[in-house]
Amino acid sequence: MNDTLTGIRQTNPDVVLTDIQLGSSNGIELIRELRRLYPGLTIIAMTMFDPVRHERQARATGADGFVVKQEGAESLFAAIRSTSIRNQSSAGLT
Repeated sequence: MNDTLTGIRQTNPDVVLTDIQLGSSNGIELIRELRRLYPGLTIIAMTMFDPVRHERQARATGADGFVVKQEGAESLFAAIRSTSIRNQSSAGLT
């Protein structure tokens, strides 16, 4: 997770897309840490396992959006668009 946090600090992205099931760490913990460090960052979580439970966890932890991998690219694009518009509106940028 430290490499991910370093990369985010160095690149300052508008949106972070993270899987819930990460190889050496936990996506829920990453979301929690990102929300703590970058409260205005748009975070979208995704998974292909137990989406109902994982969406609930991800949103409770601070994810702005959620995508089930099996739903395909259009679902991902829609999540990025909707969370970006929502976050711009709440920041007064629209």
